[in-house]
Amino acid sequence: MPLSHEVAEFMEDPFGNNSVQEFPQSWTFSLPWDPPYTFSKCQTTLEVGDPVEDRFGELSEMQFPITNSTMKYNFQNVVTASWLMQASPSFSVNGWYTLKGAVDGEFANPAPKCPGTLK
Repeated sequence: MPLSHEVAEFMEDPFGNNSVQEFPQSWTFSLPWDPPYTFSKCQTTLEVGDPVEDRFGELSEMQFPITNSTMKYNFQNVVTASWLMQASPSFSVNGWYTLKGAVDGEFANPAPKCPGTLK
């Protein structure tokens, strides 16, 4: 899973220089997912794996399993462009904000706004 996390981020931003709208940085906002949000830092880098990795307590919720005739691969669930772009409704497949959709109500909405950003 750590390798799939880094590969997904590399595929989305190979040179690490793409910016997105500000969203709460990983490990800085607390549950529940519903407002009000409490966080201390914002992030603007295109990191599709980071927002998901600290939100789910169970490893099975963070995994995105893909099975073929001989093996089962466990990739990390990652956020979609709709989540990072704070699009509502989501323009991603099935209207989801992650590859697995909402898990226990989390990631059912786009990224929360950071303090001081326009709504």
